[in-house]
Amino acid sequence: YMKRMNEKKSYYDEYIENVQNWAVPTSEKKQVLKFFKDYEIGKSIQITSGKDLALISTSNTLELAKQWVEEWKKEGINVMLISMPSIKPFDKDCIDKLIVKKIPIFTIEEHNIIGGLGSAVAEIIAESGQSINFKRIGINDTFSHHVGNHTYQREKFGLLKKPNFSKE
Repeated sequence: YMKRMNEKKSYYDEYIENVQNWAVPTSEKKQVLKFFKDYEIGKSIQITSGKDLALISTSNTLELAKQWVEEWKKEGINVMLISMPSIKPFDKDCIDKLIVKKIPIFTIEEHNIIGGLGSAVAEIIAESGQSINFKRIGINDTFSHHVGNHTYQREKFGLLKKPNFSKE
């Protein structure tokens, strides 16, 4: 690691070059680059604004979460999408602010629903003493006996199906 630090090209420079080659709109590239430059470990990142539901994603479920946000938008549901790249340390302040807003909170993770993102959020909600509509989306406490690619595994565990949500 120290050797790498002394090399001419930093990880940041290398990352910048990779992002520049992405086949996505320039506005999205700029958003990613700003995130990478400003990111602080243990802090969440708000991706979209919304007042009807907060969807918190971690790791590689962010792409799926963004897809759901777009689908809900077509249904007239405004979703605040939050990326939680760090589970430990955890951004408790983010969850506290959502609790104050009293909007429903859903979490999505490609992980056992016990002991991950959903559990961390559930603990904060429980300790707040507030009644918040909350749902964990992830893998139930079971072992996979399925063999297949990523999409197949997600399908088998029900992670591709957008959960039902209504503003009423």
